[in-house]
Amino acid sequence: MTVANSSLRGLGWCRAGCSLGSFKITTFYPSDFIRPLKALEPSRFILIAYIASGHFIHTATRNPFLLRLISQINVVVGAFFVISGYVAAYTTTELGQRKGSKRLDNAVEFVITRIMGHWPLHIVVLLLFSPVFLFVDISYSGVATAAWNGFISVFMLQAWFPTSAEVWNAPTWFLSALSFSLCALPYGLRILAGQKKEELRRTLVILTLLSLVPKVAYSNDLHAWGIMEGMLNAKTHPNYALFNSIRFSPLGALLEVLPCRPARRAFGSSAVRLWAWGSGLRAESLREFFWELRPERIPDP
Repeated sequence: MTVANSSLRGLGWCRAGCSLGSFKITTFYPSDFIRPLKALEPSRFILIAYIASGHFIHTATRNPFLLRLISQINVVVGAFFVISGYVAAYTTTELGQRKGSKRLDNAVEFVITRIMGHWPLHIVVLLLFSPVFLFVDISYSGVATAAWNGFISVFMLQAWFPTSAEVWNAPTWFLSALSFSLCALPYGLRILAGQKKEELRRTLVILTLLSLVPKVAYSNDLHAWGIMEGMLNAKTHPNYALFNSIRFSPLGALLEVLPCRPARRAFGSSAVRLWAWGSGLRAESLREFFWELRPERIPDP
């Protein structure tokens, strides 16, 4: 019989085992196993609050400063790709070892399992509102356009089409880009998991530069260095199609997801771990928070 007791949170966790009259207590610490990422709760709340506010801020104020500050939704959405990549790396690679977990052995199962986590609900929403979507498309664009929009929406392909990425259920372009990233993750993580720290740092720099290239090109070609895209629309933006091809790009999403593994391994010994940051924000245990800030708590392979 095994009894788990988490009352001694500041000192670690104690596990007691009873077998044939023997009694043994073993103390182990959070880094000995994968703990839930507590920081995801406050992080997601902050991001979602900003995105929700950005969608409705134009109805709440006319203050130019507040509008510019809160309407840059597309910048914040990128953080969700980063979180997705961090979670994938955290749960599918071995901490302190240069290898992936067994979850990466079957790429098809890895991809299907994760996509099926959001695709069924996506289909339910489309079915509920399909009469509205079809009515609008057929009335203004014809049957062919309605059928095409339905096809790319059902199979989450809309992010590949910059001018059609927000057809039907507009926010699901994110799921479209994320689904493509999930298809590539098991192969990318398997390679990244075997790299040494020096290789991971180099990989992180390369992936970051690749991610910046299209963004810099967009800003340079359109002279958009000072543009606040959240304040513009298709009519006022200098090239809305190009802007969409950058912000909706599944390849761009992949380049935001992949660097999380190199960052976690290459700089984990000196960075504040996400779950420890979350514990600090929620003031659950200051001792636990500062314990995890110690570099030696994160193994350096």
